[in-house]
Amino acid sequence: MKIYPLYEFPPSMEVLEKILIHVDYNQPILDEALKSFVGELLGKRPSRTNITIKELKKLNIIEGTSEFSLTWESQLYIDLKRSVDGLILHSVYKIPDLFDICKNICFIDPELKLLKPELLEELYELGYQEGKISTNREKLFGLTRMIKICQNNMFKNPFEKYGNYMDFLKKMQKVYLELTNNQYDKNITLVELQNEIMKQENIEKGISESFIKQLYFDPILSSYISFSTVNNDFASKGYIWIGENKFYYLKLKRNFEI
Repeated sequence: MKIYPLYEFPPSMEVLEKILIHVDYNQPILDEALKSFVGELLGKRPSRTNITIKELKKLNIIEGTSEFSLTWESQLYIDLKRSVDGLILHSVYKIPDLFDICKNICFIDPELKLLKPELLEELYELGYQEGKISTNREKLFGLTRMIKICQNNMFKNPFEKYGNYMDFLKKMQKVYLELTNNQYDKNITLVELQNEIMKQENIEKGISESFIKQLYFDPILSSYISFSTVNNDFASKGYIWIGENKFYYLKLKRNFEI
C-alpha cells in the first residue's frame, strides 16, 4: 500500500470555509484570481498555493481548470451553511485509498500527537510502502491537517464512524429494493424498513435510528430520499421521530451511488 499523496490542505475549517465562500461569491473565478486569494489567505509561496488548489480539486470540492466553481456537493454545504467536515468525509470516502489511510492514522494516533517519523513507522508496520522519507513526511502534513478538521471531541476517528454510516446506507438500500421489488421512488413505511434491516443485518434499533436521523440531516445524501407522514388514523405501523417531526414513509428516489 502506498501512502496517499495529499501534500497540502487548508489549516482549519474556518480557512477552508473562507475559500469556498469566496469561490461561491465569485464563481466562476479565474484561476489567477483564486491563486491570489488563497495565497494571501495562507501566506504561502505560489507553488504551495497551487498544490492546495489542486488538492481541493482532487477531492471534488471545487471544479474547473482555467476557471473554478464549487461542485454541487460543496454548493449544498455552503448554501445550507453546514459545517464542511461532513463535506470532507463524503469526498474522502469516494477515494478508497485516501479513506483507508485517514482511518488508519486515526486508529494509530487518535490525538495526532506522534512525530511524523514515529507515525510513519507505525504505518510501515501496517504494510504501507516506505519510499522516500521526506516525501512521506510531506504527505502526512496534508493528511493530518485534513484529519484534524474532521475530528471533534466525540469522535477521534470520524472516518470509521462515517464508514459505518455508509455501510448502513448500503444495507438499507438493499432491503428497500427487496421490499419494493427492485423499484425506486416507492414509499415504504419506515418502521417496516427498519425492522427488516434489524432482522437481516443484526443491527440494534438505536444504531439504526441514529443512522436514519443522520441521513435525514445529510445535505448530500438526503437529496436521494424523501420522508413523509400520514394522518394518525392511518399510521398503523407507527412513526419514527426525527427531532420534533414524525415520519411514516421513506422513499428512495435513486441509487445512493456510494
